[in-house]
Amino acid sequence: MFLNPNVENVYTEKTDGGKTSTAFIDEEEKEKFDKPGNIIEEKTIILKISENESYNYKLEFRQKGLVIKPLDNSSGYFADLNKSVVIKSAITEIKNIAGYLKNQIKTIIFDLANKF
Repeated sequence: MFLNPNVENVYTEKTDGGKTSTAFIDEEEKEKFDKPGNIIEEKTIILKISENESYNYKLEFRQKGLVIKPLDNSSGYFADLNKSVVIKSAITEIKNIAGYLKNQIKTIIFDLANKF
């Protein structure tokens, strides 16, 4: 599903006042969790599915990962049901960032905390 062999896991997180609150399956998963690091670049994308269907996301390219933030409710709902489609689109955007390699991505986080 990850489309990138370096990605260790995909997390859906809810943030609470800027603090990461990720639910881990077990202690082993918690130990493997690698924080994505500081933001290198941010980009807003429109994921166009069809002529009348598109979704908006803010991508935060970080030192060791990617944070995907839906910009509205329908984009959040789509991301929750179609993570691999959104990840593929986000990874495609990486080629547009000078010096950023997709093999840097170890962790992908969907930040679905924002309510619109």
